[in-house]
Amino acid sequence: MTEHAAADVAAFRECVRLFDALLELQAKIAPRPVPESVWRDFMGLSPQRRRTIIEQLRHYTAILSAASKDGISLIGEKRLAWFAMRLLKLVPPSGFLDLIDDGDYFEIYNADGLQIFRNLEFYKLISYTIAEIAVYRWDQLYSRAAHCHSQIVEQCFKRGFSGDKTPYKLTIEDHETCEVMSKEARMFYIWPGWLVPLRDQNHKVVAVFGTSKRKRLYV
Repeated sequence: MTEHAAADVAAFRECVRLFDALLELQAKIAPRPVPESVWRDFMGLSPQRRRTIIEQLRHYTAILSAASKDGISLIGEKRLAWFAMRLLKLVPPSGFLDLIDDGDYFEIYNADGLQIFRNLEFYKLISYTIAEIAVYRWDQLYSRAAHCHSQIVEQCFKRGFSGDKTPYKLTIEDHETCEVMSKEARMFYIWPGWLVPLRDQNHKVVAVFGTSKRKRLYV
C-alpha cells in the first residue's frame, strides 16, 4: 500500500466512524462492522475516485448534522430533501416537495449511478454499511428481475440524465429486490414513485432524485 493510499483509507475509515456515530444518535441504529473486502476494494480504486468518495461522505454527514441542528428530523420529514439539495447546490423544479409523501424513501444519484444522498429510513431497512453504499454502484448491491433492472436504467438514468428537467411518475413495475453483497441478503418489495431531474448552477442535469415506498420481506 502506498503512503497516499494508506492516508485515503484512514480518512475513509474516519468518515465512516463519524457517520455511524450520527446514525446511532439520530436513528438509534448501532454501528455495523464493515467487511474487510470493502476496505480492499476502496484501496483498489483510483486516487481520484477514493478522494471523491471521501468528500461525498464528509458532505453527506455534514448535511445531516446541519439539518438536525436546524430542527429537521432525519427520519420521516420531507423538508430534509430541500435542505440537502440546497447544500449540495442542486436545483429542483418548483413544487417538487408535493411529490413526496410522508414516509417515502428518497435518494439522490449522480450520473455514475452512485447514491450521494438518502434519508435515514433506508438504514432501518437495509443491512449494508455506509462504506458499502459509498463504494459500490446500485446494480452491484442489489439484484432484481432483469426487466425491472432494464426499466430502472431506462427511466432513472437514461431518461433522467437526458436533459429534460420535468419531474415524471415512474412506470417501473412494483418488484422484489435482494441484497447480493451482504451476509443477511435482505429482501424488499419496492413501489417506485417519482423521478426528479436536478440541475447545477449552470442549468445542467447532474443528478436525479427518486422516491419510493419499500417494505422488508421475511422469508
